[in-house]
Amino acid sequence: MQQKKLTFMHFLLALVLVSIIESGLVLGGFIPPISTYSPGNLIFIFLKLILIVISAVYFYKLGVKKCTVNGAILGLVTSFIVALLSFIGKGYGKPVLGLNVPGNYYWLMIGFIVLQNVILGAVVAALSCWIARKIKHN
Repeated sequence: MQQKKLTFMHFLLALVLVSIIESGLVLGGFIPPISTYSPGNLIFIFLKLILIVISAVYFYKLGVKKCTVNGAILGLVTSFIVALLSFIGKGYGKPVLGLNVPGNYYWLMIGFIVLQNVILGAVVAALSCWIARKIKHN
């Protein structure tokens, strides 16, 4: 039986699923809001970072630049899903992010969080790819 190769879309969908599960658990009241950094939240943060690292190592042959772009996309999608569900939660009085920011500053804070996750995803993927290339090259 032939083994199927993983594509970038597999990693993207895995991160979407993890983000939806995390936000759903927060909305359901099973874990506290994300900004509290409780053990439950930290598990999801590390799981997302591990998926970004695995994707960069898996695609290391494509080069550091491509892995960096992929990491940025994964970080963007992950934070976008959480931001979207935080808007839904805010409408129901259930804070997903746990931010108490007045008015339009909430949008600014969401923008900073998305930007932070894009940069974090890109840096983690670039470093992981670079390390994988160095190890595989030797």
